[in-house]
Amino acid sequence: MRDMHKTKKQLVGDLAESRYAVARLKKSETEYKQVDEALRKSDEQLRLFIEHAPAAIAMFDRDMRYIAYSRRWLSDYSLGNQDITGRTHYEVFPEIPQRWKKIHQRALAGGVEKCEEDPFPRLDGRLDWVRWEVRPWYEHSGEIGGVIMFTEVITERKKAEEELARYRTRLEDLVQERTAEVNMRNEQLEREIAERKRAESEKKRLEDHVVQTQRLEAVGRFAGGIAHDLNNILYPIMVNTEVLLAESQEGTDQYRMLEEIAEAAHRQRDLVKQILSFGRQSEPKLIPVRVAPLLQEALTFIRSSLPSTIEIKQRIDAHSDLVLGDPTQVHQIIMNLLRNAVDAIETQRGTIRIGLENVHLGSSPETKDADYLELTVSDTGCGMSEEIRKRIFDPFFTTKEVGKGTGMGLSFVHGILRSHRGMISVESKPGKGSKFTVHIPLYKEKPREQARDQEMSKPKGNRGEILLVDDEAMILSSIRRVLQHGGYHVTAVRDGMEALELFRDRPDEFELVITDLTMPKMTGVELARKLVKIRPGVPIILSTGYSDVINEKETKSIGIRELLHKPSSARELEASVRRSLGR
Repeated sequence: MRDMHKTKKQLVGDLAESRYAVARLKKSETEYKQVDEALRKSDEQLRLFIEHAPAAIAMFDRDMRYIAYSRRWLSDYSLGNQDITGRTHYEVFPEIPQRWKKIHQRALAGGVEKCEEDPFPRLDGRLDWVRWEVRPWYEHSGEIGGVIMFTEVITERKKAEEELARYRTRLEDLVQERTAEVNMRNEQLEREIAERKRAESEKKRLEDHVVQTQRLEAVGRFAGGIAHDLNNILYPIMVNTEVLLAESQEGTDQYRMLEEIAEAAHRQRDLVKQILSFGRQSEPKLIPVRVAPLLQEALTFIRSSLPSTIEIKQRIDAHSDLVLGDPTQVHQIIMNLLRNAVDAIETQRGTIRIGLENVHLGSSPETKDADYLELTVSDTGCGMSEEIRKRIFDPFFTTKEVGKGTGMGLSFVHGILRSHRGMISVESKPGKGSKFTVHIPLYKEKPREQARDQEMSKPKGNRGEILLVDDEAMILSSIRRVLQHGGYHVTAVRDGMEALELFRDRPDEFELVITDLTMPKMTGVELARKLVKIRPGVPIILSTGYSDVINEKETKSIGIRELLHKPSSARELEASVRRSLGR
């Protein structure tokens, strides 16, 4: 009985467990049905979304086979009622561009790409505008299951935007027409205002001209006062540097440093000459001069200091280069234009072009009907605006940084050309470089021979002694060194009285006398007069920093052979000595 009771109890337990198992199974079936229903509803919602979305939508697996697509997709891509499920995108569109295959590959790798406006050629030849997006879709495991694509045709929107743009253009035209009518009504008032402004501008221009004239006069007086001392300082720097250059090896650091010193000294000398020229009231003495040698000399000097990034190209086509002018001032015109071109390019890579040719100009307010020598200097530099171009010839106007320009160079060029009956014009645009064109009347008469020594060379044969007189010790020793370097014997004294006594004791031993103009006790002119009385015809060179104090005509009447302006270079000094000695 006990065993039977136990068995019965077990049966009851087993039955309870069976009933519990059945209950759990029924619950699982219910949950499965609920999940299945939820999935069915989700699929239905997805199908409805795809079917009724305003954009064309298509889903692909990893092999780019169609999983689902909207009717809009079939319609937009002219596929009719085809069933493309399971087919690859590349089978449906065998001529698809390579760039779209790469977009699909990037999306399968996890990338998302989109475009707001993209031209899309249709199979029937039409061109539509579409916006599209391509992105990956993910499985429950988190792995990329494939690609989903959205495209929307926006051709009508584009047409509407274009129509709106045309409407706006028309509206703007109407506004401009109305504005023009208003402007016509106000023209008379504007003319009156413009006339008043012109009168005020002319008044201001005249006032500025008076101020500028006074300023230039003040500069002239100031420059004349300091020129002698400044030139005395520059003189030994220039000549000693040139002697050291002649003794140094080209290409070395020392040679380059000496070149920089020489260039700086020459530029300082030129600046003093420019300032002095504005203070002068007398016209320069013009003689027949050839421009081509001056141009070559300036190019040789400029090339020695140019960076490798700047290239110079020249074209000399002039069959006649003879003009009536001052050789020094014509040389200054060329140097100023070349330096201006170099400064315009600065540290950039660029080209400077120089041209020299003959042209015939007709009559105009600025020219007469005649033949001219045309010099052009153009650069590929920064160029300039129209506002700056109108002011470049004004004295002291400069666009350069402080310490890099005085504003006197182009103004000096303009002033020289006026005195040479020439003219200058400029063409320039920002970022397009500049071109300066100079016209000087050709000179028809035969020129007298002009000795322009290009090299410092030692004299040949036996020479007499040179008597050198200057009260500045540095100048005295510097000039003596240059002359001795050239092979001359030099006796140097610092006093006119002492020089007179030496010459009186040995009048036939001195082949040449070089004397400063301004000295204590006895000036160079007074010394020259006394020396000529002792020995008529003795060659004398008068050296002076005041080019306005005495001119060539006065020196000839005294018996002076050469007038040497301080500070002269060693080359100029050597040339002056040879001319005075007739060699």
